[in-house]
Amino acid sequence: MIDWLLRLPDGLDKDFKQRLTTYELTKAMPYVTSIEKMAKEEGRQEGRQEGRAETILRLLIRRRNPVTPAVEEQIRSLSISQLESLTEAVLDFDSPQDIETWLAGR
Repeated sequence: MIDWLLRLPDGLDKDFKQRLTTYELTKAMPYVTSIEKMAKEEGRQEGRQEGRAETILRLLIRRRNPVTPAVEEQIRSLSISQLESLTEAVLDFDSPQDIETWLAGR
């Protein structure tokens, strides 16, 4: 409506349109589809899961508990909630068999 009521002289009109276009381009937000959002969240989830598994493996090694490839694979396949439980349980492990016992109970 304002454009219809307020007419700018030709020189100013072109300048205004150019500045408006430039402004709109700099303020444009990229459209992110729901699929892209889900993929991004899955990536975060996988990153958190991998980080927790890595922490547990480091704790086990630090506590002199050898980690076999089979045990490592089992740990990496746990859900985040299971990894959280295991993180706390690792602190109470006294022998290398404790991790196998814990994993067998899951």
